[in-house]
Amino acid sequence: MGSNPTPRTNLPRITYTSSAPSAFYDYLVFEGCVSSNIVLPFGKRYLKRYKSDFDDPERRLLSVEEMSRPVNSILDPRDKAIAVLLAKTGIRRGELLRLDVEDINWEEYAITLKPTPKRSNRAAFFDDECAAVLRRWLRVREKLMIDLISSPTILSGFILIPSKKALGSSR
Repeated sequence: MGSNPTPRTNLPRITYTSSAPSAFYDYLVFEGCVSSNIVLPFGKRYLKRYKSDFDDPERRLLSVEEMSRPVNSILDPRDKAIAVLLAKTGIRRGELLRLDVEDINWEEYAITLKPTPKRSNRAAFFDDECAAVLRRWLRVREKLMIDLISSPTILSGFILIPSKKALGSSR
């Protein structure tokens, strides 16, 4: 029997391996446990060369039809709202997680994003289709919130959680 081969150590593997600690530190920063993500300087210093030399001939933009197939196959209203928001607005995962219902301007079909170092433009716009999907999820979520308030259970997994002020007023 041969011994286990040594795992390959290369820049793509290091980049992939450092994404989990970086996401964890992003969470700690969000929760106020630490002041900054200590993994980011490492990536900027040691992984920049990999990214600047990256030329993937397979990378391309999806057509509207190619994107609509997987999105339209989603049945869960929350998951569909997430997919449509990400696809139509271009917001990032962390920006989506920080959204509040109060951030949505239904008249202008715009979402005001929380400030981040990565984004200078805090406005994300959406269309009629996205508005319909969002409204559907918010109606479903409202019913779930009524059920939740009447018999408290786990709140995790909700996107666009109402503010504490809104939760207090619905009791």
